Amino acid sequence: MSDTQSHGLLFSHLLYPFVDIFCFYSYGPSDLTKIARWIATWPSQNGPLWKPSLMVLLREKHLLQPNAAAVAERLFTSTITALTSNPLDFYFTDSWFLPATDSSSSAPIEAGFHEHLAVVRQRRRESGLLLSVEHTNALFERAFESAGTLYHQPIDLIRSARRDIPVSTELADHLVQFMSHIPSPEDLISFASPIIASSLFCDHYLPDMHYLVVRIRPPTAGHSILCIDGGGVRGIIPPAILGQVQQQLDLPIPVQEFFTLAYGVSAGALVKLAKSAFRPSSTASLPGVNWIRAILSDSLYSETDIEIALKSVFGEKAFTEVAYAQRIGAKIGIPAATIKQPSSLCLFTNYNSSRQGTRGYTVLAAAENIKTWEVYFRAKYLAGLGTFQDAGVLANNPLSIALAEFAATNGNAQPDLVLNVGTGTSPNAPLRDEESNFITDSWILRLKRAYMSLMQGRRIWDDVTSTDINAGRNCGRYRLDLTISNPPAIDDTTSMPALVSMVCRDDILLGALPEIAYHLFATLFYFELTALPQKSVSQAGHGLNDPQEQQPLVIKLGDLK
Repeated sequence: MSDTQSHGLLFSHLLYPFVDIFCFYSYGPSDLTKIARWIATWPSQNGPLWKPSLMVLLREKHLLQPNAAAVAERLFTSTITALTSNPLDFYFTDSWFLPATDSSSSAPIEAGFHEHLAVVRQRRRESGLLLSVEHTNALFERAFESAGTLYHQPIDLIRSARRDIPVSTELADHLVQFMSHIPSPEDLISFASPIIASSLFCDHYLPDMHYLVVRIRPPTAGHSILCIDGGGVRGIIPPAILGQVQQQLDLPIPVQEFFTLAYGVSAGALVKLAKSAFRPSSTASLPGVNWIRAILSDSLYSETDIEIALKSVFGEKAFTEVAYAQRIGAKIGIPAATIKQPSSLCLFTNYNSSRQGTRGYTVLAAAENIKTWEVYFRAKYLAGLGTFQDAGVLANNPLSIALAEFAATNGNAQPDLVLNVGTGTSPNAPLRDEESNFITDSWILRLKRAYMSLMQGRRIWDDVTSTDINAGRNCGRYRLDLTISNPPAIDDTTSMPALVSMVCRDDILLGALPEIAYHLFATLFYFELTALPQKSVSQAGHGLNDPQEQQPLVIKLGDLK
């Protein structure tokens, strides 16, 4: 067997199932032809389980041609087809021809490579072929051990996985019994199929091979709580503030992963989302007509645009199926308000609350099938539960709810840190020795001012901290907010860039960040005993003795991934 044939077998039969992208450098048309001729020598495979992608980086002579990528792709594809009578996608799922300049920096090439690699790995994940490192190493070692048989057939991953695990003679009976417990076609696809496939492959559903990995905190690790006020387009302020916290931390950990509990009132935080949510109607330019329409339709804006935008982000997933929150082990709650008199607070959660008794709100235990996009914005009827509206009318700051939920889950324990992020607070107006004005101080305007004051999250923060028995004990409770003399309307999307700019220029806010960053960093550390202590009694007194005799107390650092 020639070296060319050996290389062809090595690439097409040994590496083929494991490689995401084959990457080649080409310095001119002659190199491109050589690569195509070499790939044409690869033994053909009939319906391989996995086909990698191809990337060719074009250098030197290629860059002298206009439309270098298109020219190279045509030459490469035509050469492959002429030599094998097969199209290029017979060997690769997709291909990319990328001009690579002669600049000293490799950053653009690396960025393009990682971008395409993410696409390929997502395709692997969707195909159920994204194996763990442990499985990949074991299967590759077995493939290498059987390299001598590659000439006759490519590596069979399933046979390799079951090399030491013979198939049970009762497999068919077990499958029939298992399938008899599957109640619906949906469960067959989402649950039974991956279980059966994993059983055929590895005899069981191995830990760490799941796409969904849930982080479970050690019992000795503490908890941090994040609370975010509501505020329409002013909801752009909390992400900007958290971005500043992230910069201050300077760690390769997303700031949201520092918090185990997160609660927030709905806000039009994203520019694109806000522009969809607050799109004026066709009657907006007619004086008075828009208000009449708002009264008759129960809203200033149509829910159609916002529902389309929310569905595009969350899809049809239930609120308890938000994968990212599950993966990082975070508990999330979104408060809502009932519309009947008297209006009361309710809480949608992605977890099962253990709350007992009454704390001024109701956890909706039957809400696990509610779609994520349904818990946002205008009053909405949810089948089996009722009609709900934005909680901002009762509590625009979910701090008290968050602390109550933490107490219900953790008893008398105290959170390591509580961070309340506001959406802008107006300074208190000074008292003036003057009589009211019939026009500017009419009962309608006074009612509006009183209502808008209820939307100030600062008020709830002051109420909670003033009655907190832990106040003054440096218990790690912080509020980050902007003081805005003339706050924009909650639907003024044009003000969003200015609000972000204010966050970056607020000296008081920025000055508070170092202490919060240090405190967040400290929450990564926790103590862990190597053995359970035992209580002993002696005449000298009482003490806790380690059964392993002076086993050390281990200090561990949280996951930095």
